[in-house]
Amino acid sequence: MAERAGYTVTMFLIDVSPSMGKMREEEVVDGLTGDVRTIETTNLEWSLQFVKLKIQEMIYNGRKTDQCGVILFGSEETNNVINDSDGGYEHVNEYIPHRTAQRLHLGKVISLTGF
Repeated sequence: MAERAGYTVTMFLIDVSPSMGKMREEEVVDGLTGDVRTIETTNLEWSLQFVKLKIQEMIYNGRKTDQCGVILFGSEETNNVINDSDGGYEHVNEYIPHRTAQRLHLGKVISLTGF
């Protein structure tokens, strides 16, 4: 009998506390002209950009053995198994349970920008 391949699970932990609303300046390179310009973004938007790109990559690759999920901390909600059983993990929200990356994951992460 053939052995089954293992799964890779990537969990993204995102800080959504009020401090993530602080503005930052980033230098970006224009892909067409090569000019460098400075943009202003919040810490949350900056970190979500990375998460969105990684999830897009997983969707594009289409491997069913690559799974991802998202946990929010610093949120007003508390929704996690450890807190339910043992307590002590308030303001931690299992926002997207781990499963094969889907466009739904991407949509939910994009919706966090207004958090």
